[in-house]
Amino acid sequence: MGGRSWRQRVWLLLQLTKREIAERYQGTALGALWPLLFAVASLALYTFVFSVVLKVRWSLPGDAAARPFEFALILYTGLVPYLVCAEMINRAPALVLAVPNYVKKVPFPLDILPMVTLGSSLFHSAINVFLLVALTGLAWGTISWSLLLLPLVYLPLVLLCLAIGWTLSAVGVFFRDVGQIAPLAAQLLLFGTPIFYPPEMVPAPFDTVLALNPLTPVVNAFRAVILFGTAPDWTAWILGCVVFGGICVLAHGLFRRLRPSFADLM
Repeated sequence: MGGRSWRQRVWLLLQLTKREIAERYQGTALGALWPLLFAVASLALYTFVFSVVLKVRWSLPGDAAARPFEFALILYTGLVPYLVCAEMINRAPALVLAVPNYVKKVPFPLDILPMVTLGSSLFHSAINVFLLVALTGLAWGTISWSLLLLPLVYLPLVLLCLAIGWTLSAVGVFFRDVGQIAPLAAQLLLFGTPIFYPPEMVPAPFDTVLALNPLTPVVNAFRAVILFGTAPDWTAWILGCVVFGGICVLAHGLFRRLRPSFADLM
């Protein structure tokens, strides 16, 4: 019975994720091409603004001279995990509030809602990664073996996002102000993560705050395997999996504990 219930949840997760992705582009002329076009346009914009206008240089390890588009690639690679996390932060507080019928009338596994949001975000993240890999392959004429480690690099990010999703979606039912605070938190996370600047540029004591940012080692790992052609910092990866995994379990437990009270507050 338990195995059948698990299979039903997985089937439901896949169906809801596919529906969410389809609904986002339903009725548009270009349909599913929009995520790729958005990624291409964003990367072109970053290249023009930072490399051409501001003339910022941030070279890859081993490069004697920074090429104009390298900063844009490094920046965009840092944005890949951030965008997944930011979408969860922004959307999670309203996930349960948006489906009152599921809460009150229909027996529905509400804890699957953050997983659906994460699945949709990972779909768009895969498009961004595909674009980055294609461009780096064209630029340097080769694709590094380290890309095989990319699924492992996603694991801490997935655990972190699920922990955020379950926590904010549950707390958001009780405190509606969470939905107003979430965009500010996502903005602070953007500038508090070494996306637009190298970590070594941050002076003390702010470098300690940067090191405590849970997204910092994730961004560093993405850059290592996609751009730098190296393995991630395994110590940081293991620590991230253990810590985020533990928080994820606690967050899911919090969601399940608060679940019976949702109907009374909607």
